[in-house]
Parts: sequence; C-alpha cells; structure tokens
Amino acid sequence: MKRSLLLILVVIFTSCSSQRTSVKKMLLHQGFDHTEASEMNTLVDYFETGIKKPQTNLNTSYLRFFQYTALRPDSITKILFDKVELKEQLNRLSLSTKKELWVNSKATAYRSYNGVRFDEPIIYNSFSINTSGKYLALLKRLSDKDVKTYVSKVLAAGDLPPSFIFRSLIINYDEQRTIAFKANYWRLIIAIQYLSYLNEYY
Repeated sequence: MKRSLLLILVVIFTSCSSQRTSVKKMLLHQGFDHTEASEMNTLVDYFETGIKKPQTNLNTSYLRFFQYTALRPDSITKILFDKVELKEQLNRLSLSTKKELWVNSKATAYRSYNGVRFDEPIIYNSFSINTSGKYLALLKRLSDKDVKTYVSKVLAAGDLPPSFIFRSLIINYDEQRTIAFKANYWRLIIAIQYLSYLNEYY
C-alpha cells in the first residue's frame, strides 16, 4: 500500500516537474539561450500559478480563466495578479529576454483607467511586442492555423491584439472548440499576451 502511494506521488511530481520545464525545452530547441528560455519558462509558470485553482487540471483552469475574465474583465488585475509581485517578476528579467519579447515605445493617454479625461494628454513609456524578436520568429515557424491567425493579427496591428479578439481565437464559439491549452507554445502565447497587457495596465 505504501509503495503504491509512493509510486503515485512520484508520478505526479514527475508530471508536474516535466510540465513546468517543457516550455523551456521547447525554447532551447528554437534558438533561445539558456537564460532566455529559463526566464520565459518562469513567466509561464508564474501566470499558470496565478490562474490555477485547487483540485483542477490545467485545461480546466484555462477554460475557467477565459470564461471568468470574459464576464469580469477587471478581475484579472484586481483578483488574480498582484501589482507589486508582477512588477518584481518582470524586473527580474534579463535585458536579453526583454528585447526578444518587447520594444519600448511612447504612448499617449487621454483618459485615466476609470474613464476620467485628462486636462492635458500624458506621454508615457509603453511596451509593444517585438515583431522582429525571437519570440515572434518562433510563432511564425509554427504550423498551427490558430497561431498563424494570431501572428497575422499581431503583424497587422504591430502589437498584441485586444483581449476580446484574443479570446475569440482561444475559444471559437462558432466551431465549438478551443485551442490546445496543453501545447507549450499556446501556454507561452497566453502568458506573454496577458502579462504584457497587465504590465501596460499597471
């Protein structure tokens, strides 16, 4: 009995450990260096820890996350991710990793997040996705048709698509299907999409 229980625990631990490093392995095979792969793997782990609910598998957690945030868009910033913790997580990234993901740009704010119009527009530093970095180059090489649609929207806009457009790619109500949440590249895409959005929002 004890040996069976121990075997089950070993299998669970091995599965979780493998899942947590599988994104890193994918990135290492796609031209990212060890630091970049490790740090991007950590971002995925951080995101999934934020949305994972006890007693649910990863697929169910993702579905609940998209359904919940569709009904309550502000919940992602108010409930799931702490502002200070997120900033610390992003600040720990190496310059190399940041450059492969984002580019700095100037943006103009005319209203506050609660809709109040500013007397004078505010210029601030913004992160846009790096359309010529390794991250997008990786996505361009993938054969998944939904990823190709996502990449085309990123390239057309020169940045990440809004959340409602992204959600329609993830959950296709017309065809009654979702993307493969367990695919490492989708885990990475979702994490980068929402952590980028949160970084902008915060």
